[in-house]
Amino acid sequence: MKSATTFLFAGVSLGVFLAACGGAQPSAESPAGAAPSENAPPGSASAAPAGAAGSAAVGPAGAPPQALPEMKPTVTSAMANDLQDLGLDLKNLPPLEKLEPNKLRKVMRTFTKSLGAKCADCHNESDYAAMTPMKKIALHMWNDFVRGLQFENGTALYCDSCHQGRMKFLDRHDKKALGAWMDKNFVDKEKRRDGKEHGCETCHGDPFDPVVLAKWTK
Repeated sequence: MKSATTFLFAGVSLGVFLAACGGAQPSAESPAGAAPSENAPPGSASAAPAGAAGSAAVGPAGAPPQALPEMKPTVTSAMANDLQDLGLDLKNLPPLEKLEPNKLRKVMRTFTKSLGAKCADCHNESDYAAMTPMKKIALHMWNDFVRGLQFENGTALYCDSCHQGRMKFLDRHDKKALGAWMDKNFVDKEKRRDGKEHGCETCHGDPFDPVVLAKWTK
């Protein structure tokens, strides 16, 4: 099985979530409905190592430095009881589009809590029912990752397992460090629910596609 590090040196610029949500994770300040960037955040060779708390990337001329996300280890979800209260089993969730509207609205509250997001980060405030690029990403994250993957140790995996209250949780300025983190947290700690072999191809496909989020927004 090919490692994430190998693929990253081949030009990977995208990793997930999330859960609700992981490529270049959309910023909470992004306009509603805007497609997330697939590029790594602006950085420089002098930036601190990937995952270092308090590291920053150099922004455009005259702009303040941009904080780089701290890459924390994935964790057991704290949302199992919230979903159980809605009559949902975290280990056997239905497709997102199959949820009744009332239940779906309550599920979306777990999204905002898991990602530290606001409704307008995904919805068009002029028409909440309208499809947006971010809603397409959330749909794929739920159906492909939350429903398709689980932790090797059997504990609950959900949006908050990766995002942990942040929309952005991957630091891409150091590809080697990012690849090692993805191997440890996405490949080694998780497995597919369908029992098939799990690796980079589970999310990125074969042939390998480094920009799956961009494809999902179309």
